[in-house]
Amino acid sequence: MNRITTLLVSAALTAPVALGLAAPAQAAPSELGSRASAAPTAKATLTTRTITISADNKGKTAWVFGKVSGTYKNKTVIIKKRKCGSNGCKMVSYKTVKTNSKSKYKAYVAVPNKGKVVYQARVKASGGFEASLSPKIKLYWI
Repeated sequence: MNRITTLLVSAALTAPVALGLAAPAQAAPSELGSRASAAPTAKATLTTRTITISADNKGKTAWVFGKVSGTYKNKTVIIKKRKCGSNGCKMVSYKTVKTNSKSKYKAYVAVPNKGKVVYQARVKASGGFEASLSPKIKLYWI
């Protein structure tokens, strides 16, 4: 069917609804031609991944590590660090690491001699999950 015929068919199917006379007739997409599209479906709701984050140290070296829920093998995890300036504090990308075959990650991080630093892990949306963030973790030397 050409475009005009498709519009006439769809107008004929929706006319009783516009007048309030009857419920619309459902036509299969094959009846409307190849240019017609199927009825819109509801948008699927995405869930967030659970990301754990912990820290450890050996001497002056520290690292953050954790696990991403679901299957997240060999994919990127973004480690974010809190950066403070005259406009306040915000989390900025610090380092990217890849997960292993068990969806675990580990990143060596800097910890200042004085003061505190805050880190957080982030993963991008994939596999039916939306972009997710771990809880924030505050590191400092005792």
